Amino acid sequence: MYCGRYAFMGAQITIRDVRAKVRHVRAARAAAQRRSVQEYQPMALERLAARPTADAGLKQVQRRMRATGNKVAAQQILSSRDDGRRWASSLIRRSSLPP
Repeated sequence: MYCGRYAFMGAQITIRDVRAKVRHVRAARAAAQRRSVQEYQPMALERLAARPTADAGLKQVQRRMRATGNKVAAQQILSSRDDGRRWASSLIRRSSLPP
């Protein structure tokens, strides 16, 4: 039986054995948004739940490839990747030059 008054109540979750480094990162991210960890965590979980799993994302890509018939050659992918790296390297070199 559905009870309307509980429709918007959240569930309490306890997560044990979280490494200190992970806890500190979460606390820092919460602080950067001027939120408490208790405010930040539900939002982070909602973002995580909204993302597809790796398997679901891969299946979505495969469906799109079948639907469009687009095929990109491995060499074209590698070439684009290398072009991007060269571009990023040139930006880094220019920004580190003395004025």
